[in-house]
Amino acid sequence: MAYEIYLKYYGLLVLPEESQRYYTFFYYLLTTMISMTLTKFEKARIIGARSLQISMGAPVIIDVPKEIIDPVDIAIMEYENNVIPITIRL
Repeated sequence: MAYEIYLKYYGLLVLPEESQRYYTFFYYLLTTMISMTLTKFEKARIIGARSLQISMGAPVIIDVPKEIIDPVDIAIMEYENNVIPITIRL
């Protein structure tokens, strides 16, 4: 199970009578921290930061049609293709 791997990785010892309580805690921890869905505010911040980079002359990662010149549209296209070169820390 995932929580056992987590416990072994960090060297924690769980007694058998406490295993259900720790299982519930680690299940909650793993399901909440692993989900990498962004809120609309985080998405807007990432697209805004990338569009600012593009407007200042940063290279574009994807092939853009010639009729699209707006940096925001280009940043949205990069976001939808999952190629934005921005690292998100938790």
